Amino acid sequence: MLAELKDAPVIDANPFEKSISVEVSVIGDIDRRRLKRRNRSVEPDQLGHKMSVPDRLHNRSVQPNGPIDAPTHPPKTKEQVIARAFAMRALVYRTELEFQSRGANFAANQAASSQVREIVIPTLEVNGLLQTLTEQEQAAMAMPVSHWTEAQAADLSWQQEGLAVLLWVLGQVDDLTEWDQPMDIRAQITKLDLGENADGSWIATAQLRYEEEREDARYVAEIWHWRAKAHAIELGEIPMQVPPGKTIGEVMAQVIDYTAEQAEESGMFTRIGGDFPVLGKAYRQLTRQEFATIRAIATERHRALNWVQGYGGDWDDTALDT
Repeated sequence: MLAELKDAPVIDANPFEKSISVEVSVIGDIDRRRLKRRNRSVEPDQLGHKMSVPDRLHNRSVQPNGPIDAPTHPPKTKEQVIARAFAMRALVYRTELEFQSRGANFAANQAASSQVREIVIPTLEVNGLLQTLTEQEQAAMAMPVSHWTEAQAADLSWQQEGLAVLLWVLGQVDDLTEWDQPMDIRAQITKLDLGENADGSWIATAQLRYEEEREDARYVAEIWHWRAKAHAIELGEIPMQVPPGKTIGEVMAQVIDYTAEQAEESGMFTRIGGDFPVLGKAYRQLTRQEFATIRAIATERHRALNWVQGYGGDWDDTALDT
């Protein structure tokens, strides 16, 4: 099912207007044994504030006995996360131009395309940021404005959710919103502008959140992404073989009930109707449109956190196993 288009952020000013170079170093199923509780105290993180994810877990982390698939790369460095964040900021801006093009005339779209070609892309190149975009992202960036397909627009409109996670990892966002609420980072996204009035002073003092906190968030994202995949199976979008005499509904109901119970016991959430709670109701009661949004949130947060933690080198190649 195609993700619904995410409302693009309101961009008050072109983040690349009169752009200049700034100093940016180039920078299936859940294994239920993984839902183990481990008590620990909440300590200030490297940024001096309380660790938000364990707070939501009532000071208990959801930690795996051992990953189903170990990370294939080292965790990303602060410099790598910052570089990716700046590049994604450009991609979010390019997405905004695509949204605006739908009500614009040919001349306006031509002007927007020229701006991307003559200012945005060269600015990324000057700052050593263009290579942090994947080949597919670079190709989309270079396409004339108004030429994206519906699938491209839908997918790239959710890049802001991944960008929000990177800002959270860097301590520029205090907390991740609940899993049924997209992140609103309009106040923080200006830190990633590359115009002449850009203030990059935050880069020197930014710190990655503790490894433990990042891993807590990554695993919670994996669990929510698992629930999205489970719902896709329930809807018949993903094929699944079941034992003779059983229906997919019966099998999935049992697995979901057990997983939701374990997640509740870990302090992750309070179930509704024996299921994951979303929008004030049980996950299985979501409409198709609601599910598209909830799944996109989980997918992009899972991708961003897996990338940070080393489950992929390239953004598009990051593993999303659950």
